[in-house]
Amino acid sequence: MGAQASKEQMDKIVSYLELGPKEGAETLIGGGVNKLEGLENGFYIEPTVFKGTNDMKIFQDEIFGPVMSVTTFKDFDDAIRIANDTIYGLGAGVWSRNQNTIYRAGRAIQAGRVWVNQYHSYPAHAAFGGYKQSGIGRENHLMMLNHYQQTKNLLVSYDENGDRPVLAPFHFSAPPLLRTLCAKRRGPLSSFPDKRKEFPREYHPFCRRGTCRLPYRFGSCRSTGAGLRDQVRRREQPVHHHLYG
Repeated sequence: MGAQASKEQMDKIVSYLELGPKEGAETLIGGGVNKLEGLENGFYIEPTVFKGTNDMKIFQDEIFGPVMSVTTFKDFDDAIRIANDTIYGLGAGVWSRNQNTIYRAGRAIQAGRVWVNQYHSYPAHAAFGGYKQSGIGRENHLMMLNHYQQTKNLLVSYDENGDRPVLAPFHFSAPPLLRTLCAKRRGPLSSFPDKRKEFPREYHPFCRRGTCRLPYRFGSCRSTGAGLRDQVRRREQPVHHHLYG
C-alpha cells in the first residue's frame, strides 16, 4: 500500500483509526501506522478493516485512506436502507448471482454509478457523477456538453394583423421545426379554431388523429405524431412546442 500524499492527510486517517474502536467498532485487520524499514518517516497506513454499524462516523464520513468499514444486513430491504443512509452517493457496488436482485438493487441504490459484479471500471463514454452531496452535474457522455451551452427560447408571431398570433417557443434547432409548423397549417391564421373546440386534423401540425385541444404541449398529446418524435430523437435535444390560438 502506497504512502499518503501529505502529513495532513496522514493525521486525518490516524484520527479515524483511533475513533473506530472508541465508537465500538471491531478492528478486523490493521488499525495503525505502518512502520517500514528504511521508510520510518513515510506516511504509511496499515490497510484497515472495521466491523461496526452504519451510524458510526467511520461509516458516514469520507476517510480517503486505506480504511474499510463493513456491516451486516438482514434482507434486501435492510441492505438498501443501509446503502442509502448517507449524505453521499457517488458510486456503489452490488454482487449477486441473482439477476432480479442485481436489477432491483441497481435501481434502488441512490448513487450516480452502480457497479455490478465488478468495481471501478470507468468507460469514457459513460456519464459519471454523484447523487446528493457527491457533486453536481456529470462528466463524460454527451450530457456533459450541456454545461457548455445556454438555453434560448425564440417566440415568433406570424400574424401580420397582430390579432391572433401563433406563438411557437422553440428550444434549440428552431428553424426546421418552425418550417414544419408553418407548412402544415392551412388557411389564414385568423381562421384557426377557437382553443376551446376540437382542433381539426387539417390545422394540427403534429397530431395524426387531430383530436387534441389547444393549447398543445409536446409530450402531452394523446396522439403525438411519430414523425416529430423521431425528428426530436435524431437531434438528441429537448424541444418544447406550445401553440396558442
